[in-house]
Amino acid sequence: MNKAAVVARVARRMGLNRYAAEGAVDSVLEAIAECLAKEGDVRIAGLGPRRTLNRAARQGRNSGASEELAISISAG
Repeated sequence: MNKAAVVARVARRMGLNRYAAEGAVDSVLEAIAECLAKEGDVRIAGLGPRRTLNRAARQGRNSGASEELAISISAG
């Protein structure tokens, strides 16, 4: 399911137009993203826990140019 499908389902269930439903979905997603950025952990009943993962720096490869490149530390 993608965001457009979620928006359509929220609009149908709540009796909203697409723009109002999209605003509601965007607000929920932004709140979750902010919480993950600050606390790193979100628990929603029925959805399960979500958390950020910190990845160490590593070497990667540009498959098109066959060059090695450094991939920096990331959270995601």
